[in-house]
Amino acid sequence: MTVLGEMIWNDGLGAGIEKGREAGSFMKLIHQICRKLQKGKEAAQIAEELKEELPLAERICKVAKQCAPEYDCEAIYHCLKDEEDSFKAEIGNKI
Repeated sequence: MTVLGEMIWNDGLGAGIEKGREAGSFMKLIHQICRKLQKGKEAAQIAEELKEELPLAERICKVAKQCAPEYDCEAIYHCLKDEEDSFKAEIGNKI
């Protein structure tokens, strides 16, 4: 592989690894929030306990409650990602 090819490969690999880490961190947050929802806690208390922004906790709680009582973290993650993708597409169309 050429030097340029290796640089491109390494950039793509690094970006993929970073994206995977971000997804993993978000899945962990979803899991923590779901556990707290199962204990009957509300979004404001959860946000405070996890030191997260309230709007993010509220958004995750809203979607998670739709998946209760199983709280399938992977399904919640995909719902949130779909919402985000739809929002980005909507904003992109208005710009």
